[in-house]
Amino acid sequence: MITGLLLVGWLVLSVYLLRYVYLDERYTPELGYPAAAQTVAEQARPGDVLITDLWTENLTGPAVALVNYCRGGCPPRLDLTRENLTDREQDWQARHQADLAGYDRAWLVLERVAEGDANSIVERWLGDIGYGAGCAWRGPQVRLCRYDLTAGTPVAPEAQQARFGEGIELTDVEVRLRGQHAAAGYLLPGDTVQAALAWRANRPPDADIVLSLQLLRGDGQLAAGLDHRPGNGFRPVSGWQPGERITDRLALALPPDAPAGNYTLNLLLYDAQTGERLTVHTADGAAGDALTLARVPVREAQP
Repeated sequence: MITGLLLVGWLVLSVYLLRYVYLDERYTPELGYPAAAQTVAEQARPGDVLITDLWTENLTGPAVALVNYCRGGCPPRLDLTRENLTDREQDWQARHQADLAGYDRAWLVLERVAEGDANSIVERWLGDIGYGAGCAWRGPQVRLCRYDLTAGTPVAPEAQQARFGEGIELTDVEVRLRGQHAAAGYLLPGDTVQAALAWRANRPPDADIVLSLQLLRGDGQLAAGLDHRPGNGFRPVSGWQPGERITDRLALALPPDAPAGNYTLNLLLYDAQTGERLTVHTADGAAGDALTLARVPVREAQP
């Protein structure tokens, strides 16, 4: 009798999972769920957490699809339901920030949510408490983002203030190194550089301006880069109000095969339509098309 009930339960569960992963057209493989799951499973490490951004408690398809496509290879999962966060939980940020205690990095899976969408409150929150390492579409329906949740060791930046173009002021810079040897002042391949930037608008341009944070090798080649709209992707420059303060918190990971050398962390802004860089004016009167934030020594990993 008990065996029969267990068998029936297993069949019901299997039909439920098959419905979401193989029969429901919203979660078919080509939409991006397998690609997102594969990326997380391949790149996740101990201390990571996987966050799914669900619209309602009844729409559990994204979480179920990921569980199936991960095949046990994904990190622990935290499901955040938009319906609860917006209507029921008054202090959800503080409560769920406590849920993230002890995790080093977060992977965020978004369904049908483009960069800068005002409804993407989980993405905005993670950008405020962590360091965004970039987002990418894994299919037409799924966008995957990663965040550093643990701050690294601070280093003195080479520049604290600058003016980009005629009306965008960089008012504060914080640079951190995150890795096993960060306290000694250097990184290994795979380690991370974090940057927190504060902006003030005096006379922002009408153009669509993109922020680019770049980590360059000693030979000038790009080792890692991250481009997006300022305000962690949520505040286009054209909408800034005079005197308003905008912040960005970003993370760049060195490639696993990064060669040893002295790397340069550069910051620039450019016009999304023309690609033209805004001129950077520094406190000493110099002008250029990029601002150096820090020098980053990288050493070879010891076997």
